[in-house]
Amino acid sequence: MAVEVQDILSIDAVFADLEVLRNDDEVAACSAALGSEIITEVGLVLGASRASPLQGRRLQMPRDRMRMEASAHRTRVVREYPSEIDDVGSVVRLARLAIDNTVLQEAVPSSFGFNLEMVYDQDSGESALTYLGGRLFARASDLHERWGQVGGFGRLVVREGTWQWTINLEPRFQAADTTKVFLGANLHVAEPRMPDDGDMEVLLRELWRRVHEVIENLDGRDHA
Repeated sequence: MAVEVQDILSIDAVFADLEVLRNDDEVAACSAALGSEIITEVGLVLGASRASPLQGRRLQMPRDRMRMEASAHRTRVVREYPSEIDDVGSVVRLARLAIDNTVLQEAVPSSFGFNLEMVYDQDSGESALTYLGGRLFARASDLHERWGQVGGFGRLVVREGTWQWTINLEPRFQAADTTKVFLGANLHVAEPRMPDDGDMEVLLRELWRRVHEVIENLDGRDHA
């Protein structure tokens, strides 16, 4: 069986309790260093959850398919539709320029992390719901005869010291008949410090690697 990655939706870096580019002068300095126009919108941005928007700034870089969402609660640096692993460097560079051009007075994030969202198609001949149910809950297969076909969604959580990896898998748009799988992955680092460029590059690449390892593990097993 083979999996073809259809669409990598976004990768991002998040810094908790750290606000960058808080005024027009800092935005202008970052724009000059970046060599790209930054369009600023003041309004509601995402808070701790998508259900709790906060007052902040949305900074758009349309040419680079990038944006930032900055509030007192957090800063999020997003690259939309990256095409390959090397695109993580654009997230690191923008995050670093935003931080370097903000007067932070030694403030550091209370924690930080990275996210990746993607969609992939699978050729099992089954819906994504059935495909995931059979692979994530293989030991429930004896229920098939009594209950009918078993499907499912899944969440994998792995803790390594102050690091926590979370990977969510579900049918695209939670549709019952789609063959496409949505995968959202997060690495949360519970350390109150400012990561350097090397940290960010390594951890984003590791997140990328682990996501594809999960896909290969799901798809490479013998489920005949």
